[in-house]
Amino acid sequence: MVDSSAAYGASYPALWLQDVRDRWAGQQARANARWGWVKPAEGRGKLIWLRAGASSRSVLLAAELLAAIRHRRQDVRLVLTFEQDLPEIYAPRFKGLRKIAVGYGCCDRPASIQRMVENLKPHGVIAVGDTPGENFLRLLPLLVEHVVLFQQHPMPAMPGVEICYPLNANDLPPGQLFALAADAYTMLVQQQVEPSFAGIVRGEHLDMPLWAMNGIDVTDAPDILAQWQASSLAEQSLLCLTPANWNDAEALHQITQSFGLHSERLSHWRRQAIAPGSIVVVDEARWLAPLSVSVTAQHLLRSEELWQALAGGAVCTASPSLLLPVTVERIADVAGLLASWQGLMQSPFVARQQGDACRKLFWQQRRAAESMLDDLLNRVYEW
Repeated sequence: MVDSSAAYGASYPALWLQDVRDRWAGQQARANARWGWVKPAEGRGKLIWLRAGASSRSVLLAAELLAAIRHRRQDVRLVLTFEQDLPEIYAPRFKGLRKIAVGYGCCDRPASIQRMVENLKPHGVIAVGDTPGENFLRLLPLLVEHVVLFQQHPMPAMPGVEICYPLNANDLPPGQLFALAADAYTMLVQQQVEPSFAGIVRGEHLDMPLWAMNGIDVTDAPDILAQWQASSLAEQSLLCLTPANWNDAEALHQITQSFGLHSERLSHWRRQAIAPGSIVVVDEARWLAPLSVSVTAQHLLRSEELWQALAGGAVCTASPSLLLPVTVERIADVAGLLASWQGLMQSPFVARQQGDACRKLFWQQRRAAESMLDDLLNRVYEW
């Protein structure tokens, strides 16, 4: 991932160093865009600039928002800029769309921002996801008629901004106009997922519970596996582990094998039953949705999978250290988590009740996000 503080910040030495590196690597377009030398989308009509950052979440939200604006308004030109090029995210969403342009954005130097605005001449700017730099926040309301902040966390203070659409009501600085707080990412979560995964892995063990821990640091894996191995759950359940970093999946697999446990990586799984007591290493993001509707409960050690976990309708708990926009049960240690799972296994009716409550939390947020997006699209329609 791009180091935004160096490659897109306001420090001249860091920016010039990144410029030299880009040009040496043949990335002239990125180097030019960093200083504001860009071209607008072809055609006629007012131009709306969607500014994403370096994170995949930011680019994904911006791409979805661009497609939604295009569906509502055919007359405007749309530009998406980012700090990390992720065509696998935006390209499928832009097929068949006209009057759009996609590319790298500018750094946070005042001259670069002004040059970017002069070249694009945007009627409106929507900053999506990642928080822009201080100069962007200060200058854009002075240079552009309509400026909107969408889904920053925490939401920055930006005098002169038209409106903010925050993730969390607790993020709001004083003196700005805010819409309803909601997480737009809930609109991108898979809600309808066939629960076939559970049936296949269980095989003849039709009632075998599945448990999941998401966001495992490999340094914590030995302690987790030791306590799992010593618990009665291991005799009759499957434990699904998702690493905090996808690149650590192989290391997690090897640590599991060092304990003498059978470990199944889902990228290598042959759609066969898996024996009770095994460890399932979730090493690809595409398995998160099937997992969410298959497990009895899952525990979150990072917040990225919150909405998918809640949408699946299983019991969802989380580490006390996570900042979450909804209230779920917090469990601090592995022993407490295993004890909680043991109680759910002995009380399936309670597990269903708690799972239904988790799904309700998701849909409450999803409906709020739909209302928030509709408000933004209506606002853009009036520009």
